[in-house]
Amino acid sequence: MIKKIGLVLLTLLFVLLAFNFGHLRYGLGQLKGQLSIILGAEEVEIILRSQEVHDTIKAKLKLIQEIRDFGFNELGLSQSDNYTNYFDQQGKPSLWVLTACPEFSLEPYTWSFPILGEFPYKGFFDLEKGKAEGLKLKSLGYDTDLSPVEGWSTLGFFRDPILSNMLKRKEGALANLILHELFHGTVFIKDSVQYNENLANFVGDKGALLFLRNKYGDSSGQLEKYIARQDRIRAFSDFMVRMAPILDSTYRSMDQTMVMHEKRELKENAIRGVMSDWDEMVGNDTVRLESDRITWNNTLFADFLRYNSQRGILEQELKERYNGSLSRMILEIKERN
Repeated sequence: MIKKIGLVLLTLLFVLLAFNFGHLRYGLGQLKGQLSIILGAEEVEIILRSQEVHDTIKAKLKLIQEIRDFGFNELGLSQSDNYTNYFDQQGKPSLWVLTACPEFSLEPYTWSFPILGEFPYKGFFDLEKGKAEGLKLKSLGYDTDLSPVEGWSTLGFFRDPILSNMLKRKEGALANLILHELFHGTVFIKDSVQYNENLANFVGDKGALLFLRNKYGDSSGQLEKYIARQDRIRAFSDFMVRMAPILDSTYRSMDQTMVMHEKRELKENAIRGVMSDWDEMVGNDTVRLESDRITWNNTLFADFLRYNSQRGILEQELKERYNGSLSRMILEIKERN
């Protein structure tokens, strides 16, 4: 009987693998990439005792431990061993993320993953594999973007390490990143990526402000620089969130009588108009962004909606429902999810 049961289970496993070979191959590739980082990481405590590590690196590693403690003890983020080991990237990206949208829509292309659900992005530790999938989607008529990321959450499947490229960030930006990712490890709502990312972005920003005030004071240079930086980022973010529905309405106005080159011309003019409006709005101000770092297509607008479209609602909730207490807000979100 045991042998028969084993044979049935083995048969079911082979059937499952046959239908999910693509997922299996991708998953194994991601596992390999993640394990290479995990196995190549060193404990922070060991690095801090090393005589061969520069003091500037040690200072940032110590700062991250303070940010972790603040997140756990003051904000109520879930305790974990994340960011207690360190991986030296040798100045190179470790992970790239692919996003895509139809040519005439801001509706993100999604990938389905077993257990985790639907995601509007796909990570690659192997850049060439990311490029290949991006080219495949482009051939099917999608706008795409493949960009490196500085940090990510494995949602508790692994211990997330400090990546050496993170240490290039200033104090506030570093606190924002760490608290953002720790929040992902605290709250994850399946098939609700936009809500998850808006929340994590909000908590990362607000949490970083609280951390800087707590550590350096209200009149500190660290806090002033962070606020100025966030104001510049938010100006562009708010602009893109306002422009997205306008671009979307342009696409919705396209009817079946329009030929492809007419649609593409209309799209090109609409996006060029957005770029022109932004340049006119900022002029020669330091808020201007480097255009060569931006992919001006549908994925850019979809990304801003994914990460920033609910900020106004969250600001209002924080003020009116939680009396400005970020920790209370996080606690209630944890309890209801």
